[in-house]
Amino acid sequence: MAHLTDEALLTAHRRYGRVPKHLQTCQLCQKRQADLLRALHQLAPEPYAYPNVDAYSILAQAHFTPRPKVSRILAVVASAAVLAAIPVAPSHPTWPTPVAMTASSLPFSTSHVTLQWRPGDVMGRIHTTNLSPHLGRVLEVWMVKGHQHIPVTVLPLTRTPQTITFAVPYPARDARAVGITMEPAPNMPVPTSPRIFGYHFSS
Repeated sequence: MAHLTDEALLTAHRRYGRVPKHLQTCQLCQKRQADLLRALHQLAPEPYAYPNVDAYSILAQAHFTPRPKVSRILAVVASAAVLAAIPVAPSHPTWPTPVAMTASSLPFSTSHVTLQWRPGDVMGRIHTTNLSPHLGRVLEVWMVKGHQHIPVTVLPLTRTPQTITFAVPYPARDARAVGITMEPAPNMPVPTSPRIFGYHFSS
């Protein structure tokens, strides 16, 4: 069975409703969900607890939501008394300048992939166009530290333009390179194929 995507893992959090059967037994998805929630919790006290914000909005907004300078108890009281009745204001992020990820695979020579992330950032975005569809396959995005590959999100293989927002776990935030490989399912623990796209940040 395919692993859950980042958005599905956030949506599956207990505050959103029922836990999918796959998540109850898959240690890999449980760890990925814990990493995502840990990354988001550092930015604001349980932002995923607000019922009027879906998982995609959390990923899109969390990087630009400052941590309140009040105690966790006061924040929880405020959220119960106020936030349940007031919609979350839309964010207007200032993302890093997009950089092109170089393709190293001939089937993807006409594809365009750009990255908006820099070392140290908690959140990032990837824009894709004209990705060659491959049945039963996804592209997995990795933060690369030496020989270590840390998964951060997956890209559906579609020719339609798309933008994927992702959270970066703490151990991966000082990575100096980002790579993309083709995998048989989302959230693989290690790459199973050569790198298709890549970008390396200069020191």
